[in-house]
Amino acid sequence: MLPATEGRAANTVKYDKPVMVVLGNPPYSNFGMMNKGGWIRSLLEDYKRNLNEKKINLDDDYIKFLRFGQWRIEKSGEGILAFITNNSYIDGITHRRMRQSLMETFTDIYILNLHGSSKKEEKALDGSIDENVFDIQQSVAISIFVKEAGNLEPARVHHIDVWGSREHKYSYLTENDVTITGWNQLTDIDRESCLGKFYFFTPKAFDNIDDYCAYSNLSDVFTVCQNAIKTDRDPLFLDFEKQYVEDRMKTFFSDAGLKDDFREKYEVKDSSSYSLVSRRRRAMFDGSNIKPFLCLGCHAPHDSR
Repeated sequence: MLPATEGRAANTVKYDKPVMVVLGNPPYSNFGMMNKGGWIRSLLEDYKRNLNEKKINLDDDYIKFLRFGQWRIEKSGEGILAFITNNSYIDGITHRRMRQSLMETFTDIYILNLHGSSKKEEKALDGSIDENVFDIQQSVAISIFVKEAGNLEPARVHHIDVWGSREHKYSYLTENDVTITGWNQLTDIDRESCLGKFYFFTPKAFDNIDDYCAYSNLSDVFTVCQNAIKTDRDPLFLDFEKQYVEDRMKTFFSDAGLKDDFREKYEVKDSSSYSLVSRRRRAMFDGSNIKPFLCLGCHAPHDSR
């Protein structure tokens, strides 16, 4: 079959044919840089609706794949969506509407949290080592979403944690399936508070939430406030000596700035919030742009680009 014909046939299945199972392992950490199509971004708006958070980081590609799978099963009227993904969405604050939307679509949701984040330096509950099932830094979860035809009730959410070594997790996954896993059904998932509803897909304690809500708001205590300077890459842009910043900036704008060792050390890559590499191509270094500034908790002025 010719590539063009093959592509049309695949699109026919994706958009028109009844699909009962969507199964996959989407990308983990390209920060939404690969899939920027208008159609999927319009679908993502449902996950961002009615959120008050200043920064809504819901553009990672694995979230786009989840949203597509949800849309596809919803269109079929019943079916199963099963992905292994980054687990940030199960308890992220800005993912609350995403979780609510998934609950509105599906009948049962099963979250097998495999943990394994090297960034969070996670350990098992007994203090022993906790390893990732992949050679990545992000925590991982297996998520199974089941939609029964005609069932309009909010989803029941079932959860289990699996901690330990990679070998232990592999063994657990080999020996267990969805029917014999010791799932815990989450309660209070739509608990109302002064902070709204979070719809966490992992156990959370709300024992003291009413006491928390009875306290004064920070905005009442600190009547004047601001976000201050955020670079997302302080080791690259900040230092106590102007010369150190200037030397790094000269390297950054040279060919050496894109070499692996420099890029990894200073995170020279585009992110969902800032197109660093793209802007580097359009800019030039000017030492006069290095300015001193004061920061809370610092004993001397910083120099910054």
